[in-house]
Amino acid sequence: MYKGHNPDYNQQYAGDVGTTALILFRYAEVLLNYAEAKAELGIINQGDIDLSINKLRQRVGMPNLVMGAITPDPNWKFPSLSPIINEVRRERRIELACEGFRHDDILRWGAGGQLLTGWKPKGAKKNQWTTS
Repeated sequence: MYKGHNPDYNQQYAGDVGTTALILFRYAEVLLNYAEAKAELGIINQGDIDLSINKLRQRVGMPNLVMGAITPDPNWKFPSLSPIINEVRRERRIELACEGFRHDDILRWGAGGQLLTGWKPKGAKKNQWTTS
């Protein structure tokens, strides 16, 4: 499942002039890339969060992220990392859901062994489509 994808082949690929718009690059991705880079460098501050993550949160009515008020969450995927990195990564997971970024994020973070070990994707299985 991907945002911006139309499962109707005739509409999606109608002579290379499909009727479904294609998202090439979202401003939300730019803001999240900025926040992640600053957090990974260890130079993020509340002003950076206000310029990036809080802009995304405000547009949907979510409360602002306050850097000094982040409480540890037992469900964090990366408990050994700083709270702000955990929050930025969680924000990426939520904002960019179903856009095809998660796998690349996990590989970029070097977290495949931690997050993908024992993971079995859900969906169609090959034997559903074979005939006997």
